[in-house]
Amino acid sequence: MGLRRGRDSLAVFGPMAVALAVCIYQLTLPNALLGVHGYNGLGYDDGVYFGAAVRLVHGAMPYKDFVLLHPPGVPLLLLPIALLSRLTGTLAGLAMVRLLTDAVVVANVFLVGKAVRHRGIAATWFASILMACYPLAADADHSLILEPFLVLFCLLGVIAMFPAGRLASPRRLMWAGAFFGLATTMKIWGVLVVVVALLVCVPRWDRMVKPLAIGAAAGFAIPCLPFFAAAPYGFVHQIIGDQLSRTMPGAAPISVDGRLIQLSGLGGLHVLHAGPGLALLLAVFFVAVVAFALGQAGTSLTRFELFLVGVVIASSAVMFRSRDMYQHYAYFPATFYVLLFSTSLVRIRDRVARRPRFAWLALPALPAAFAVVVAGLVVPEQVSYARTLLAGAFDPREVIDTFIPKGACVVSDQVSDALVANRFAADGACPDVVDPYGTWVATDEAHLPPYTGPVPPSFELKWRNWLTEADFLVEVAQNSDVMPWPPDQVAWFDAHFTLTYHQPGLVIYSNKHVP
Repeated sequence: MGLRRGRDSLAVFGPMAVALAVCIYQLTLPNALLGVHGYNGLGYDDGVYFGAAVRLVHGAMPYKDFVLLHPPGVPLLLLPIALLSRLTGTLAGLAMVRLLTDAVVVANVFLVGKAVRHRGIAATWFASILMACYPLAADADHSLILEPFLVLFCLLGVIAMFPAGRLASPRRLMWAGAFFGLATTMKIWGVLVVVVALLVCVPRWDRMVKPLAIGAAAGFAIPCLPFFAAAPYGFVHQIIGDQLSRTMPGAAPISVDGRLIQLSGLGGLHVLHAGPGLALLLAVFFVAVVAFALGQAGTSLTRFELFLVGVVIASSAVMFRSRDMYQHYAYFPATFYVLLFSTSLVRIRDRVARRPRFAWLALPALPAAFAVVVAGLVVPEQVSYARTLLAGAFDPREVIDTFIPKGACVVSDQVSDALVANRFAADGACPDVVDPYGTWVATDEAHLPPYTGPVPPSFELKWRNWLTEADFLVEVAQNSDVMPWPPDQVAWFDAHFTLTYHQPGLVIYSNKHVP
């Protein structure tokens, strides 16, 4: 028993150590922990999510006082760090948030293994090492990104819903629903998991569907109710309506081939130079393994497996139907790919191993050897990919400290700059600008940036009022794409602001009312 326990622990904690080592390496790269991760969009999201938590601590409400295109789960989760940052500064707070994100990613490796533990030690090995070695993990854990937190609560819900692979008791199903509801507060995609979970429970309404639905409703509604009450229209419009219309600024639509490469994870393996053909081949292999395993299962197919199939189909459909697709999006469906592939692989192995000639397939050393081989091949690629991804990270503190005094009111088109330089919170009144691009999406869906034509007068006036209040404007580039610049706005701005500093990726203007 002791030997088995030690082997089981190694099956989970070995891959966790791999994931932790990769995360630690990423944060030791230049300016990865205490800098801005880039001006190509890579350094944007973390500022929005942590900035929303900081604004909330200072009394501003998302959806009412500023735009937030996601449910409030992550900002709420970060409130303790945002509170602490009032003493330590927002730079230290952002560093803590990045460490927390990596801790969540490592926890997800543990939870993936635990979710399939009922299928045996081999499934645990396969699932946990595949999760730890996911090639595009750096896109999801280089800084604060929503997907790891979404996956965390989804996995907690899966474990609560399917102890030992079977549907849980009504009380436990209510807890599972609550976790799924909380996952939806992290990112609205959690509703896909809720719907599939309810469908799996449909044959038994009172005992299964009802407690799961009650838990999911409570898990989502309790954190969201204060924000909905403060701004009902803004809440619904921003997290649902605006999400359906948003797109990547200035980018061409992502092709089916491009989406397939991202979902396969092959984009993180530079050595393969993966194209759509290889991605399609991998997808066909995945489908073939799953179809063969489920076909062999026949009437013994479990609700756990049905649930995984449903979530894989639903999440993949969303990835192919969404108007845009960032690489970190793939972390969400990849988690369920790993769970389904691992259970399918073990089901096939168990069936084949019943034949005397293939009994050796049941040896515990095989999944361990698989883990070593996968880690040996993929981890160097993960390290290389992370190094490339964060090559543009830099620290703007010295420049901002030189030109912007502490306590000044700073408006930025990328609030990570202000957070890293401890200039996000002003001593006096200052506009609650958190997500300039999201503000544009919520205001003028018909003309998304980059766009230089006329905009609604109210939108132009909003920015003019914000800039009037600001002491300094920090931009990625002059006439930033995520801010409206019709000719009259440019003329007004030139009359009221002075260019103070300019370099690629960092432009500082001072308001002429500043002494």
